[in-house]
Parts: sequence; structure tokens; C-alpha cells
Amino acid sequence: MREFDLREIDNEDRYNFFRLHYLERIKGIIKVAERYCQGKKILEVGSAQSNISLLPAEKGSFTIGLDINIEFLKYSRAKCETGRITWICANTMGLPFQRESLDGVIIAELLEHCAYPDKVVEEARGCLKQGRFLVISTP
Repeated sequence: MREFDLREIDNEDRYNFFRLHYLERIKGIIKVAERYCQGKKILEVGSAQSNISLLPAEKGSFTIGLDINIEFLKYSRAKCETGRITWICANTMGLPFQRESLDGVIIAELLEHCAYPDKVVEEARGCLKQGRFLVISTP
């Protein structure tokens, strides 16, 4: 995971295409989260290194980074400096949340890796409270 951070966030070349494109996508996602869910419960499905989950947590939201790979979660936990965040190792096809229990769900940079992306989206939608937000982004 560190190699992705080195390419996408911590790249020494401040004008690197991958870095700029990645940061722009994150900026848009965080803007939505802050507008509609400040201080609320947000799930990031397929969080990998949790670059998205960490930001709202630092600003007062309760975030959950969920990934199927425990090594990704260990890496993201080591990066965490402050904020209300927890990590869960689980499959996206069976999210461990009650129906209508979350204020926001973020699926970023994940669906292009899924065999059944429509099922991942439906699973996430079922966890959302009525009228809350689902953000999806792909590269």
C-alpha cells in the first residue's frame, strides 16, 4: 500500500498526473461528505489505505474503513494520527451493518475490481438511512 501512497499522495513530483488526478477525486468525495454528513457515521467500502476515511474522521465524523484485505487495514491503521475511525475486515457482498444504519457510504476506486459491481452498490444502498448519500468514484 505504501507504493500507492508514494505515487498518489506523497509523490515528490507535485505535478505528477496520477497524484493530481487522485487528489482531485478525493477532494470531490470529501466535499460531498462534509456537506451532507459532517459529524455523522460514514462507511468507506473497499478502503484500502483509507485515504478517504481518514479525512472526515479527523474533522469529527465517525468513519469506518472496510476492506477484505487485513494487511491493507493494518497499514491504514498505522497511518491514523487522530479522529474517530474504526476498521472492519469484511467482504462487500455481505456488509456487517443493519439496514438503514449509516449516514453515508463511499465506494471509491473499487467497482472496477468487482465481478458484480451492481450487487456491491445494492448492498451499500441497503445500509443507508433514508435520504442519505452514496458516493461512487472510479479512475
